[in-house]
Amino acid sequence: MNGQYAAQKAGYDQSLVTAAAGNARYTEFAYSGAEDQVATGTSAGQFGGEVRRDGGQQTTDQAHTGQYSCLLTPASPWA
Repeated sequence: MNGQYAAQKAGYDQSLVTAAAGNARYTEFAYSGAEDQVATGTSAGQFGGEVRRDGGQQTTDQAHTGQYSCLLTPASPWA
């Protein structure tokens, strides 16, 4: 409408807003808490929020506020 964008992303089965951005399109920002991994067979290798795993592995070894975290290896592009 006025050339300014605003977007929100939802997680936890689309029940809570997990990220919001002003002056950004929906495809220009991302968030994932590694809690809701997309089921294998649909978009394998992807966490909720459309965030690729890229070598990260969902694990229950350590978690801050939920049940899972993302384990990165030295070979991961994000490590």
